[in-house]
Amino acid sequence: MKNLFFEHMEGWTFSRVIALALLLALLLSALTTLTPNEPPLVAGSSSGGVYSEDGVPVAGAMVTASGPEGSGFATTDSTGQYSISEGLESGTYTVSVIALNYLRAEEEGVAVTVGEETQNVDFHLQLSGRISGKVTDATSGTGIENIMVMAVSSDGEYSWWATTDSNGDYSIATNLATSTYNVTAFNPEGYVTERISGVEVTAGEETTGVNLALEPSGIISGTVTTTDGDPLANATVTAVSGDGQYYGFTTTDVSGNYSISSGLGTGTYTVYSIYDTSPAIPASGVEVTAGEETSGVNFLIAVSPPPPSGAISGRVTDGEGNPIQEAGVTASGAAGYGSATTDENGDYLIFEGLGTGNYTVQVSAAGFESQNITGVEVEVEKETENIDFQLERMPPEESGTISGTVSGEPTGVDLTQVFDVVWGDSNYPVAIKSNSTISNFKFNQSRAEISFNVTGSSATAGYCNISIPTDLLWGTYTVYIEEIEVQATETSNSTHTFLHFTYQHSTKTVYIQATDVVPEFPSAILLPLLVIATLFATILTMRKRKPTP
Repeated sequence: MKNLFFEHMEGWTFSRVIALALLLALLLSALTTLTPNEPPLVAGSSSGGVYSEDGVPVAGAMVTASGPEGSGFATTDSTGQYSISEGLESGTYTVSVIALNYLRAEEEGVAVTVGEETQNVDFHLQLSGRISGKVTDATSGTGIENIMVMAVSSDGEYSWWATTDSNGDYSIATNLATSTYNVTAFNPEGYVTERISGVEVTAGEETTGVNLALEPSGIISGTVTTTDGDPLANATVTAVSGDGQYYGFTTTDVSGNYSISSGLGTGTYTVYSIYDTSPAIPASGVEVTAGEETSGVNFLIAVSPPPPSGAISGRVTDGEGNPIQEAGVTASGAAGYGSATTDENGDYLIFEGLGTGNYTVQVSAAGFESQNITGVEVEVEKETENIDFQLERMPPEESGTISGTVSGEPTGVDLTQVFDVVWGDSNYPVAIKSNSTISNFKFNQSRAEISFNVTGSSATAGYCNISIPTDLLWGTYTVYIEEIEVQATETSNSTHTFLHFTYQHSTKTVYIQATDVVPEFPSAILLPLLVIATLFATILTMRKRKPTP
């Protein structure tokens, strides 16, 4: 008996076969472009908690413990829980909390014992106001990146800062109580400091449009030496305009050179220099024009110079790349010895006591394992740069633990953003809940990767809870921040994967990579093509089987 399908097909024309294939393709496309439902965001948990008065968790709060015996920190997860369990030797600590949209809070005299947990270190956070705006070049109108903008209340009790992003935008949303504020673009490189006074802020609300247009700065440069011509490193040089409107400052390098390149508007200046406690004779009547350089403003100071020295510089950070402040750095060798302390950025400079030779550079910080680098070469009157350290915290078995809860006021701010990845005829919504500003979201199919920028107020903690459809990316996930792999908490259901991770705020790029990705040709295209190919194969087979007359 003949197969009825083939018997029926033998009577069809070629055009009828193609029409049937196209109809089936359309039906399959409709079935394969259904958008999955978006589930609620979830993330992992840890010990302790940060909650508002109404029981709403405060995610992304940075809880820090510091004292003479050590230091440690933890970031609250999406459930508001935290636990500081590394870097705390037995002693007394000050515990502080910083969170976006809240005022800073702290508690002193928290006792810690190694091997034990100090519980119920609780806080009640109050809402912060917010100030936002843009910093631009007054001449071109373009936004200026990496400018520090500081807000200080008129009574000096509350203050915080932020750094402008690539568009010149900024937002200060931490530690601003209801008050009147001065907002300043502080010491902007290449520009004159600009301030706006009388900015009114109300807790829980945002004051927008606080924009600063910066005029170009002039430059004053020169040298500071002894009366015998020997260079003086790390001498302070300050320039003040005659009307007191403009000022700028800097320090000399290892060769005694200096350049003041910010804060100097057009005017007549008096320039001062001091080395240790010995001042130079001020240089008065120094004419400065905005955008131009006034060079050769040199100083002689009658001091006995230190022995000629080279310099060593670098940065000290923790295992996550965060700067460690007040770390002690020493350099020792047969040719000399020098020391320095890291600043708020983790940077250090040893510029005295280092003759030409090889040195061992060692760094130590409370709550961290000490570390050293050997064989560092130094040459007199030259700087050996990038001697960097990344310290590990003391392990948990050598530390006490601090945990607790933080209650505050609900912010009423919706922190969830949804980014649609359109691939073929399908839409894959990626939901990101974060206390950071999210920008530049991208999907890279060839790398099985999504990426985006996070931006937030300096010295605050950031977090992301991300919901990714498993039809878009699946398999094993890896999260990178600025090419450094970070630990992420992962959960999933039948349709989505959920990732939670934290970081310290600035402007950073996040990369999330998976081992599997939606095909280059979506199923809405692949399946119809497969149907058409099958029909053509069937036709060819039928023709081969047709008997010769």
